[in-house]
Amino acid sequence: MHDVSNLIQVCGYLLGAIATFFAVVHKSHKEEYDGIIDDLNKEIAGLKKERDQHKKDYQIEHDKRIEAESQLSKLQNENFVLKEKYNQLKAEK
Repeated sequence: MHDVSNLIQVCGYLLGAIATFFAVVHKSHKEEYDGIIDDLNKEIAGLKKERDQHKKDYQIEHDKRIEAESQLSKLQNENFVLKEKYNQLKAEK
C-alpha cells in the first residue's frame, strides 16, 4: 500500500512539474503574443479605414449614377417631345 501511495505522489509531482513548465513557457512568450495581437489590431484598423473609404467611394458613385439616370430620363422626355414636334412639322409640309 505504501508503494501505491508513493507512486500516486510521484505522478502528482510529475503532473505539477509539467503544468509549471507549460505555465512558464506560456508566460515567457507573452511578449510575442502581444506583438502579434498588436499587429493584428493595426491590420484590422487599416482594413476598417479601407472599408470606410470604399463605402464613401461607393456612395459618391451611387449618387452620380442616380443623378445621371435622372438626367437621362429628362433628356429622353425632351427627345420624345422634339420628335413629336418634328413629326408634326414634317406632316404639315
